[in-house]
Amino acid sequence: MFDVGFWEILFIMVLALLVLGPKRLPGVVNKVGAWAGKARYMARSLRVQIERELEADMAAAPQRPAAKPAAPPASVPTEAADPEEGKAPEADAASGAPSPPTPSSAESADPQDERRGPA
Repeated sequence: MFDVGFWEILFIMVLALLVLGPKRLPGVVNKVGAWAGKARYMARSLRVQIERELEADMAAAPQRPAAKPAAPPASVPTEAADPEEGKAPEADAASGAPSPPTPSSAESADPQDERRGPA
């Protein structure tokens, strides 16, 4: 919080010694230390009290189900769900099953590409 180093503290102590004198300085330092201790105690007790209240509120609040993860955007192409789609036509010909027709370039073109015109 405060960046007070050795030399700053030494300067403050010498200044306090000059202003207060050697007789009153120990009593003043004692009082300042007591005030600092009281301030720390009050800050600590306030923090503990706030934490207790927050824990009580969290325990009393109903538990909500976790939010569903966000779906990927629609513009991102997804992989094909059919594992046989990537097979070579020779594999289908060997098994005797007819291969599915391949879409022509006009059918597989992205609608966004049609708006741009020919490349």
